Amino acid sequence: MRGANFLIGYVGSLPLKKITAYSATKMLLNGHVQKRIVSCGKSNCRCARGEKHWAYYHCWSKDGRRYQNYIRRGMLNQYIEACAANRELRAQLRRGLIQYKRALAVTGLSYPEVLVARGRNIAKGD
Repeated sequence: MRGANFLIGYVGSLPLKKITAYSATKMLLNGHVQKRIVSCGKSNCRCARGEKHWAYYHCWSKDGRRYQNYIRRGMLNQYIEACAANRELRAQLRRGLIQYKRALAVTGLSYPEVLVARGRNIAKGD
């Protein structure tokens, strides 16, 4: 089995893609934006006469339950950008983990072995 110095040198030589820096002010939202035909229920709206209109909702799941929030038209672009930014960040994290596991495979180590070597107990879920 090769040493940790080899792993550090190997990872340092990999052609890593640039990971976008996310500032604390950038909004990240899980889920997606959905466009629906709805009847709002207001008495003076055209949908009271039977002409339904479009509404936008932010939809996400948590603990197996589905949630939704109405989005005002002025906030629509912010919600779309926040959901897209969250998807992009998660994709970058997945790519990074795959690259990390490939680097470990070159050294002959597996992902759980590295966690145990760092003092983390996998059985406890640390």
